[in-house]
Parts: sequence; structure tokens; C-alpha cells
Amino acid sequence: MPIVVPSFGMRGQASADSLERVLSTCSTAMARAADEADFCTAICTALAGTGGFPLIWTGVLREARITPVAHAGYEPGVPSLLQGGGIDGPEPWAQAVRTGRTVQVKRIRVGHRSAPWRREARENGLLSLLALPLEHGGARLGVLCVFAAQPNAFDEQTAGILQETAACLAFGMRALRSLRRGERQSDLQEREASLRRILAHEPDGTLVVDPEGRVLFANRAAELALGRPRELLLGSHFGYPILTAEWTEVSILRPDHSVLVAELRSVATEWCGQSAYVISMHDVTERKQFEEERAVHVAHLKRAMLNTVDAVSAVLEIHDPYTAGHHRQVARLVEAIGQEMGLSDDQIVGLRIGASIHDIGKIFVPSAILNRPGSLATLERDLIRKHPSVGYAVFKDTEFPWPIAAMIHQHHERLDGSGYPKGLKDGQICREARILAVADVVDAIAAYRPYRPALGTAAALHEIEEGRGVLYDPEVVDACLSLFRNHNFVIEPSMSPDNRESLIDFD
Repeated sequence: MPIVVPSFGMRGQASADSLERVLSTCSTAMARAADEADFCTAICTALAGTGGFPLIWTGVLREARITPVAHAGYEPGVPSLLQGGGIDGPEPWAQAVRTGRTVQVKRIRVGHRSAPWRREARENGLLSLLALPLEHGGARLGVLCVFAAQPNAFDEQTAGILQETAACLAFGMRALRSLRRGERQSDLQEREASLRRILAHEPDGTLVVDPEGRVLFANRAAELALGRPRELLLGSHFGYPILTAEWTEVSILRPDHSVLVAELRSVATEWCGQSAYVISMHDVTERKQFEEERAVHVAHLKRAMLNTVDAVSAVLEIHDPYTAGHHRQVARLVEAIGQEMGLSDDQIVGLRIGASIHDIGKIFVPSAILNRPGSLATLERDLIRKHPSVGYAVFKDTEFPWPIAAMIHQHHERLDGSGYPKGLKDGQICREARILAVADVVDAIAAYRPYRPALGTAAALHEIEEGRGVLYDPEVVDACLSLFRNHNFVIEPSMSPDNRESLIDFD
């Protein structure tokens, strides 16, 4: 929408009286302004209204760029005239700030390669421009841009009054900035005093350090934590990392040679008007000692549990000497498969325990059946197939941190539902049981059994490869095959009629 151009009188220019009235409003506007932008808006509004100029804007200088902060007397739609930009640019307002001199464009012309601001000005009926630098006390503050609807609108008298207006505007901006700095300094002092009071009563050790790590403040808790009086702490270098927004654990050697384990966290702040960091030190020495003692206790319990599991496995091997070593072999294989699959150490411990006792339910089956050569009767076979359920019943109420009971119960289940005892399928079988199933099959086929000789590793690998994705988990099968074919994993020799020794000496 084009700018609505007001009447300027006989010559289309602002009268000296109207401009004088604008000049007289500067002190009142400065007294009433809430901030610098509010003050600049008041002057722009006065020039657009009382002064009769169709477009006025004020820009402030920030890091070698002019940023418009106030404007008046225009309809929206003139973005190029309110862009500001760098002070090295060719625009009149950039020249005014750069040179410190008033720049006048007597007639805004438009050519084939004219800058966008010129075309926009002409399209909106703006035909001349005065760009006045805003300076006070040798400091460049910004620029005042005044557009007129007539060419040659700024005669010597008009330009002079506008220059006085720019000088008043610059004075007001500088005064408001000084006032703001004074208020800010007062606010900072009050804030620092409040912060001191808060930090002094913090239960955690609290320090304030400068960006180089020198201590500016220390509360009583910090003195006690570090074992040093405040007088020695102030001005000294803290000596530990200053990381904001995250906890960092450090061990601090105190003068009495004791060690403080503390969690540190830093927050950026201001102290005495300068950048600083508040460091909180949370003493976790007792907690760390407790955690270390607990870790030792847990390690003892884990060793005791593993020894117990090994003892249970040994009892089963006494009951079924022909499968002696099967549990250890399967445990060794599941550990290797778990490592190949990238499982955690804790998960692998669970696999080892489950594998070591996965056939514990065979205690329920008479040795005569387990050790009988040749084929079994249907009832005998059905009895043996109950061993996963019996083993599950033994361990289902034992609170292991791993699904041991499920591993025992499901190690004969198959992905297609053809396994036993429940006929579970794919997603119903836990991951650990899938791993155990593959390891159990490989060792069972490769090793000697009372009813047949050892079939060897090749036959075992052929079985799981044929059943991959149908009977056995594909990921587990791939990991197992990789162990044998790429990492030279070997099944250890199993017990046979020619190689049978008692596991326990009964003499």
C-alpha cells in the first residue's frame, strides 16, 4: 500500500515552526521514555506528525551494523527502506554513520540498476532523503533517516533544525544508556549481595571462580570440604575442570591427606560485573565407599552363586555320566555366541548360569533310562521330555537377575512350534533360550551319546544351518557358524565308552 503523503504547506516543505516544536519535544520524550527504543519512537512520531515528514526511521549502531529500532509515518510495505545493514554499504544512512556527516539525497532517482531502496522510495512517493548521524561525546550511536515527498525538500534551515534534533536524539540515547548502565550496576550489586547470602548458607561446598579458575568466593561448607580456610582459598586456583550443566566426579586430596570424592557442577554467572562460574561440590565420599563395599559384597555373592551352580551341575553329571561335561561345553559355547552377538558381560554371565543347569530336570529321570543304549520306548521318551518342566519347577521361584527358569523351560522349544514342552513359537521364546537351544543342539549332535557315536561338528553345524529361521533363531545360528568357521572354535572331546572317568573320587 503506498504511503499517504501529508500536506506540507505552500512549498511542500516542513515549516520552521513545526520543526521547532519537534525539537522542543525531545526533553519531554526523554523524561517519559521507558527505554532507548521508546525514546526514538517518540521522536520519529513527532517528525512524522508535527514535522510533517512521511517516513522517518532511527537505527542504532551495533557491531558495525545499523539496526532499525524505531519508525513512524508510513504504511507497511517498505522493507528495503528499513533494512539498515553494514556501515560499509553504499546506502546514505551507512555513509552518514561511516563518515559522521549528514548525507542528503536531493532527488531520489531510479535507473535500470538502482538499489531496491530507491525503487521502493519512488513507488511510495518518497522523493528526497536526509540521513543524519547520531553522535555524542565522540561515540557513534546510529542514524536518523528523514524522507520527504518533494525533491529538494531540505533547505539549509530545515537541515539545520533536523541536525539539532539528531543531536538531541543522540544526547537522549547516550543519557538513557548511562542511566541503564547505572541501574544495571545497581542491579548487579544487589544481585551479587543476594547471591552471597544464598551461597553462604548452601549445605554443599560452593565456590565462585573467574574464567581462569581463581577463587573469588567460598562458603563455609567449601572450607570444611576442602580442609582449607577461606583466606587461603580466595585468590588460589581451583585446579579442577569447570564444566557447565553436567556433573563431574573428582577426587580431591585435602591437606590432611584424606580424599574427598565430590560431584562438581558449574553454572555461568556474573560476579563484580565480570563473567564467573558458581561451582557446587556435592560430597559423595561416603556414598562411593558404600558403593565400593557393596560391589565387593555383590562379587562375593556372584562367585558363591556360580560355585553353587557348578556344584548342582556336577551332581547332575554324576547322575548321568554319559553327558558329563555337556553342561560345561554348552556353557562355554553360549558364552562365545553371546560375545559374537555383542551381548553385555552381565547377559553372558546369565547365559553361562542357565547353560550350566539347563538339564537339571533330568535328575527326575532314572539313570537306567538316561544311560540305556539303543532306542527308547515311547513312555521313556515322554518321561525324558519332562525334564524342562521339572527344571523349571525347581528354579521358578529362585530370584535370579536373569531369566534362568525360562531358559531351562524353553531350551527345547523351536521357532515353528514343533518343540516341547509347550510348543512355543518365535516371539514366545526368550532370547536367552534361543541361544541355549542352538548351543545345546550343536554339542548334543557333535558329542557321544549312549545310543549313538559322536556325529562330529560338521553334522551339528549342518543341522542348525538347515533349521535356520525355521527351528532356530537366524541371528544365533549366524553367530554360532561364525565362531566355528571364522574364529576356529572347537568342541572339546566328550566322554565315550573308551574314555570314562568318574567325576568324583568316592574312595
